Amino acid sequence: MIEIAMSTLACPKRTLAEAVAIAEAAGCDGIELRTGGVRATELACDPFLSDESKTRGLFEVAGLKPTCLATGVKFDSPVFPPVVGYLFDTEAEVRQAKRAIDLAAQLDCPMVRVFGFEKHGRESYKAAFKRIAGRLKLACDHARNTGTMIVVENGGDFSTAEQLAELVAAVDTTLIGASYDVALGHVSGDTPEQMTGLLRNKLKLVRIKDRAQGEPVLPGDGEIPVESFARQLAQTRWSGSVVFEWEAAWFEGLTPIEQVLPIAVERLCEWTGQTKSAMAVA
Repeated sequence: MIEIAMSTLACPKRTLAEAVAIAEAAGCDGIELRTGGVRATELACDPFLSDESKTRGLFEVAGLKPTCLATGVKFDSPVFPPVVGYLFDTEAEVRQAKRAIDLAAQLDCPMVRVFGFEKHGRESYKAAFKRIAGRLKLACDHARNTGTMIVVENGGDFSTAEQLAELVAAVDTTLIGASYDVALGHVSGDTPEQMTGLLRNKLKLVRIKDRAQGEPVLPGDGEIPVESFARQLAQTRWSGSVVFEWEAAWFEGLTPIEQVLPIAVERLCEWTGQTKSAMAVA
């Protein structure tokens, strides 16, 4: 079954309790919890700002699931100096991921979203790939026996389904999966068939947003063929989480999420073959 979730990026100034109420009212199955990290304060609903037991209680009362803890952690920072640098601390990104994994485990959240990212300066793609994959493996090792896993999202040097699949395969563990941003994948040249065909059973989360002239719009109203990607998931009988992302944290003056989300959920249900009766409707 495909589950529909709302990203808390849609309500940056709302409390976590308010975000849960919005998702529940719109008939979502879950919520993707966006976080800036342990000391971040940009989002009022950042789960690092709340007590873990209180957060679990909010979800239990609403009948919703914490779909994913979405971090901005990347694993591509260069080692400097190139050789001697390895003698110093180069694992800050891994530690950030470990903190997120620990929080996700406390929240009974099954996924932590991270990025790979890109090569730097004149280094080779091969060297950057090896460094990024190695750090991802360390993060995945920390997830063992926690009930959560790492999902790495397309972006940077891993923007296409093919590139993302190569990175996930290199880490080679059941503790890693793929999170696929449809908008970025489309811009990078992917088709819906490449998304499901290349990522196969490693595809755990699909992120859907639409744009018109660079501005966020309802899915289906813009320039990204989100409907085709969503229907492909249903056609291949994929089971996972579809996250609707309304980028209110990055764009001022957007229509409030309360008005947008019910329409988005309705469309995503239609395209993916879900019904309201199968979802957690208040």
